[in-house]
Amino acid sequence: MQTDNPQASPETHAGYWRRVLRPLFWWGILVLVLFAIHQHQLALERTRIYFSVTLQETNVLNDAVTLLDGQQIGSGDNISLGWHRFTITDPKTENYASNFFAWYGRHDFGKTNLKRGMGTLNVTAEPAANMIAISGPEYALTLSNSTGTSVLVPTDTYQVSARYARRSENRAYQVTAGNSILCAFAPHMGAISLSCNEAPAIYELLDGNRNLVEKGDMPATVTELPSARYEIRVVYHNYQIKREITVSDKETNDVPLHFTFGAARFESVPSGAQVYTTNGAFLGTTPVIVSEIPPSTADYRLQLNGYGTATVSVTVVENETNGASATLVSLSYVGSLRTAKQDMDSGNYKSALAALEEALTAKPGDTDALNLQTTAKGRELVQEAKVFAKQGDYIAAGKKLEAGLEILPDDAEAKELQANYKPHEAEQIGKVKQMQTHDLFDRVCKANHAGGLFETHEVLAAAKSPEDVRDAIVQNCETVAPTLKVRVNKLVEGMYEMIMVQASENPLVMSRRECLMVIGKGKEDQTLILFEVVEFQRKATGNLTEAVLGGNNANEWVPLDPSRQMTEAHSEQIRAGVRLMQKKVNDAIQ
Repeated sequence: MQTDNPQASPETHAGYWRRVLRPLFWWGILVLVLFAIHQHQLALERTRIYFSVTLQETNVLNDAVTLLDGQQIGSGDNISLGWHRFTITDPKTENYASNFFAWYGRHDFGKTNLKRGMGTLNVTAEPAANMIAISGPEYALTLSNSTGTSVLVPTDTYQVSARYARRSENRAYQVTAGNSILCAFAPHMGAISLSCNEAPAIYELLDGNRNLVEKGDMPATVTELPSARYEIRVVYHNYQIKREITVSDKETNDVPLHFTFGAARFESVPSGAQVYTTNGAFLGTTPVIVSEIPPSTADYRLQLNGYGTATVSVTVVENETNGASATLVSLSYVGSLRTAKQDMDSGNYKSALAALEEALTAKPGDTDALNLQTTAKGRELVQEAKVFAKQGDYIAAGKKLEAGLEILPDDAEAKELQANYKPHEAEQIGKVKQMQTHDLFDRVCKANHAGGLFETHEVLAAAKSPEDVRDAIVQNCETVAPTLKVRVNKLVEGMYEMIMVQASENPLVMSRRECLMVIGKGKEDQTLILFEVVEFQRKATGNLTEAVLGGNNANEWVPLDPSRQMTEAHSEQIRAGVRLMQKKVNDAIQ
């Protein structure tokens, strides 16, 4: 397929130059634009605002606030092209504002002289203040006995104070241009009227912090008191009344204060004693009546040379005279009583009793001395009981404690010692009875020519009395074979000597047996049985007729001596005798 391709028309001369110069043209335009932008920037750099601010020909630029379109700006700062609003504000001046159109270059507002701002300060005082003071940097005013004022003042901060007789108030106010500020003082204050039934009386008025507000003579009226609680102190002849009061706003409180007094009459035997308070104040010499004493119960001292100080208690009633009297005691009595107390404190009861005898001689029948004497006697017995107990003699200690408790039945130490000593006393009694039984047995043995040669045997019977044991042994010896003849001898109460003899009437029997026995008391209240079996052999004479005729004559019998060499028959005789008596005793106490 054949395509038509028309031949291009030849370029003209003008067209050629347009094609060649077109890029150069655009480059030229670009250079001009860049130059214009550069010139614009240079011109904007030179577009600045210049100004100064004065107040009464004083430069206040550093104090004033300058704004351009609401943004803070300073003199010499760059600004943009177009419409702007320029404002100047200062607390002490009226505000300044201006609209302008900014073009390239310097914009100089020159010197702007601000006008001083003024405001109104209204001060009121109810009630009238003794002094009102207004103080500011450029204005000050002082008013006396004023209810207030209204003044036009330069705008600034002002101190306003109002002073009254007993209080002052200080406040700070900011006065702005064209505005009115109210400062109102209205303190809550009242008054009190003081009166007293005694004269001359002096009062002191204290605030809640105990600071002195006012003082003076009664009666008095105190005004202009801030509403609050106060304390009134009124003094008359060294007597004082305190009272809490409340001051209310715009009211006068009547405060009557009343001193109440009575009188006291002091007497002494002998008279002439000096009367003192417990604080040492001298009131007079007996007999004396002391007036102006507040109703109370108090102690007073009566003193006279050579006599002990007496203390009396007096109850004083309003508008009455009450009396008190005392019998003074000589110092010899006081000294003896003091010595007795010191001796008793140190445990020297003998010396205390001697001193108390002297005190009772000086003041017969004195209750204090008699009571101390009773205590000293009882305590001396308790002290002696402890000495005996320390020595191991609890029996004697117990007797001392019994005597002491008869005098001092409530003495706790004596009761405690008695309870502690009881077991030891019983033990000691048992030992004593046991020793007594042994001593009696030794005497019985010594009274027998053969006693002491043989071994002593001891048996305890816990469940039977000495009398029961005695009767049981007698019955056993007399009724149970082999029998023995028994002779019983009562030595002391509860202690018995028994001699038992086992002998044959047959003259050909060569042995004889006797038992020496004592029945008494041992430890822990048990019955103690001590016995010694004495064995005899007939004296060998070689004459049968003498042996038959001699019978049981004591001279014919010789005791065996265990300390000497004996035959086996003799040893067996001794052992058999011991076994026999042990069986009889054991059978009797079962």
